[in-house]
Amino acid sequence: MNDSDLVGTELLCDVWTDAAIAETGDVVPVLTAAISASGATLLDLFVKQFEPHGVSAVAIIGESHIAIHTWPNLGFASVEAFTCSSAVDLEAITKVVVAAWDPTRITSQILDRGKGSLATPRDFSEAEPGSPGTRSYEITQLIDKRSSEFQDILVFESPVLGRVLAIDNIVQVADVDAFVYHEMLVHPALCAHPAPRSVVIVGGGDGHAAAEVLKHDVDRVTVLDLDEAVVEACRPTFGATAAFDDPRVTVRYGDAYGALSDIGPIDVLLSDMTDPIGQAGRFFEEDFLARVSSVLGRDGVLAMQSESLHFHPDTVRRVRSAAHRQFGFAATVTGSMATYPGAWWTFTLGCNAKDPRIAARRPQLDTRLYVSTEHEWFFVPEKVMDRLLGGST
Repeated sequence: MNDSDLVGTELLCDVWTDAAIAETGDVVPVLTAAISASGATLLDLFVKQFEPHGVSAVAIIGESHIAIHTWPNLGFASVEAFTCSSAVDLEAITKVVVAAWDPTRITSQILDRGKGSLATPRDFSEAEPGSPGTRSYEITQLIDKRSSEFQDILVFESPVLGRVLAIDNIVQVADVDAFVYHEMLVHPALCAHPAPRSVVIVGGGDGHAAAEVLKHDVDRVTVLDLDEAVVEACRPTFGATAAFDDPRVTVRYGDAYGALSDIGPIDVLLSDMTDPIGQAGRFFEEDFLARVSSVLGRDGVLAMQSESLHFHPDTVRRVRSAAHRQFGFAATVTGSMATYPGAWWTFTLGCNAKDPRIAARRPQLDTRLYVSTEHEWFFVPEKVMDRLLGGST
């Protein structure tokens, strides 16, 4: 599309919040603050208080309009802004909303509008609940956007990040650092086991974890992912999904929580779950770790992503403590994730028979970060973890 075809840009922002949004006095200050922060020129303001609840507030600005509509009975607000001027900062509006209402969830996108634009988002904004702010990335190509029964799925390309998978408006996988996350999740666990033949992955619909597992001499890999739509969205974009075509790999869709006992002997279980929000929270609780410990073989190993040391220390502390109680041995691996809020990411390992910090095997692997001959180096010493988390397990 030529620049001359562009009519303007539009912000679409859906907000779920526990904050007060039922009255005019709850909404108008947020709207006026958003106008000021964005640099828009206020011309007129219209407000309607609905009964029994809800507010619609529309600001006519010199550059077009900004509107907020609330459904307090649902804990939901819609924020929409349109501008024909590049001087109006639409991202600033989202930041004001986040600061005012502390959303439990927020989705935000900025669209180019005009002839030939096809309402293609040009920016992706993420507000992860554990993060103190929002982060935005330019979208150079929208690859896939769909909503399933369970979640909203977005695949796009962005400068520096490369191809990105976002679920419920939170980045899950990006080319720039996917190798860090998946190598740290997979290889320390598999090298801690003397002969891993059967591996189960909880989550992992993007294929990256399965692709790393197949670098080992395994017999069977079972991927338990909730949502077939994730696999469908990732297949055309991420080459790692080719792992699903390997005859050793079986993909099963549905709730993984109760499926473990039906799979048979498990040597290594890898929990590649999203953040502990909503239903995913169960996979970070002690009951899940106890269930995993009971289905693993004598030498069985669990590895699970356990969030950021910086932004989610309570989660790291809780998972680490549970692993120490449920397994004979527990340890922590970390990796630096550029695209995850908090950056300093943790992976908690539990092992029934031996300390997972001691490599049982040292295979040569086609990896970028993990090296089996330096296996012990990737683990954080227990005394250091105690200091980082402010106490012992």
